[in-house]
Amino acid sequence: AKAHQTLIDQADKFAENMLPIIKDISHYERSSVHKVADTLNTRGIQSRRGGLWTGSAVLNIIKRNGYAGLKMLANS
Repeated sequence: AKAHQTLIDQADKFAENMLPIIKDISHYERSSVHKVADTLNTRGIQSRRGGLWTGSAVLNIIKRNGYAGLKMLANS
């Protein structure tokens, strides 16, 4: 159970750190989550597991940040 909580905490921290980057990209490009994922990949920013970004992964980051993330999505 402790290991599981550690993974959740790490994912939460990663999402918290990524949200400003995603927000910045979506603000300037007014783009979909798929275009944000493409931009992250173009910039060489790896996903939490070290792979490429997808629209679903970007949306998961936004949702993981709760209301602040969803509000950011609505405003972009």
